Amino acid sequence: VGRLDVTVDDPGTVQRLRTDLSCTLFFAEPDEYDGGELVIYPEQGGKITVEPTAGKAAVFLSETIPHEVLEARQPRFSITGWLTKTPLGTGFLLQD
Repeated sequence: VGRLDVTVDDPGTVQRLRTDLSCTLFFAEPDEYDGGELVIYPEQGGKITVEPTAGKAAVFLSETIPHEVLEARQPRFSITGWLTKTPLGTGFLLQD
């Protein structure tokens, strides 16, 4: 239960965490959730709505592409990870 408003994971903003590429894998079956859809707004316009259905994955450039998660009205399960093009090293996820 919750939501994520439209955002871009831009390291040039107040966010200090680098997230160049976002990957989300969904685990819930359609009858196990209500809401929580991922909406991606491509640069070409329009929107792509990803239903959080078991086995479905979404991978996108979160540093430049606006995205949001619509309100989830009951718990649903997914795992999200982020990849960065910043070289590994001390503090590689943090921006100066």
